[in-house]
Amino acid sequence: MGRSANSLPPRAVAKSQRASTQGPAKKHPVRLNRKFVSDLPPGQMYWDDDPKASGFGVRSYLGSSKSFFLDYRIDGRQRRITIGPFPRWSADAARGRAKELRRQIDRGHDPAGNKRERREAPTVQDLIDRYIADHLPNKSSNPTRIRDEKSMLAEM
Repeated sequence: MGRSANSLPPRAVAKSQRASTQGPAKKHPVRLNRKFVSDLPPGQMYWDDDPKASGFGVRSYLGSSKSFFLDYRIDGRQRRITIGPFPRWSADAARGRAKELRRQIDRGHDPAGNKRERREAPTVQDLIDRYIADHLPNKSSNPTRIRDEKSMLAEM
C-alpha cells in the first residue's frame, strides 16, 4: 500500500476519520517519529504507543506548529505538561523526557504543579513591597532611616 508524501499511515488515517465522526478527540496510539510528526495535519492530537511513556503525545495547532506533551493523573487530577516544540525536540528526545517525567510522577512528584508553584511564587519586588508596607514603618521612627532604606530597596 503506497501513500503520498503528505498523507498519514493508513491505520492513523482510519482512526483519525473515525474520531472526527465520533465527536471529541479520541486517543490515537501510534509510533511517533520525525516523518509522522512532520506530516501531521493541523488540529490533530496523537499519543505514542510506547507503554513506558504512557500519556506521551504530540499536538498540532492550526498555525502549523507542533508540540510534544505528557498527560498524567495525580491525586485524582488530570494534568498535561508540554515537553517542547517540534522540530526543536525530536520524537525520540521528547519520548525520553516523557519517560523521565513518568518516573517522577510514579514517585509522587507533580511536574505541572511544581511549574505552577514557581510561576505563582512571589517575586523579589513583591517581597520588597511587602517589607515596605508591613515591616519598615514598625522598624524605626527615624524618618531618615526609613527614607534611606526605601531608596536602597528602589535600587534593587
